[in-house]
Amino acid sequence: MPKKVQLRRGTTAQHATFTGALAELTYDLDKSIPVAHDGATPGGFPLLRLDAAGKYPADFDLAAGKLLKINSNPVAGPRRTGWSAPTGTANRASFDTAAVTVSQLAERLKALLDDLTAHGLIGS
Repeated sequence: MPKKVQLRRGTTAQHATFTGALAELTYDLDKSIPVAHDGATPGGFPLLRLDAAGKYPADFDLAAGKLLKINSNPVAGPRRTGWSAPTGTANRASFDTAAVTVSQLAERLKALLDDLTAHGLIGS
């Protein structure tokens, strides 16, 4: 028979005055989100950020000048500006590094720049 894990749970109002144990997880029934506790902070820390209307945001917004890190490794930071879009053909196919031509390399570079711009890491 499988084991069942059940967290303590309560409303948002109940969470506001509750101080959970260090590393305890609880569940907010009103917002349908888990809440982490540090043993000292009333209300704990909701694990998903809601917007001002109390809805889940469609996008994750990184504050200006801040870095997104995973395991202490920077993954994304402020957008790098000054790039202009290259023209020509984009190509994402593999290539032999010993035999690649300048034209093939330029096509791969264009594809990479297009992707970085589309993801918002570089651009005007």
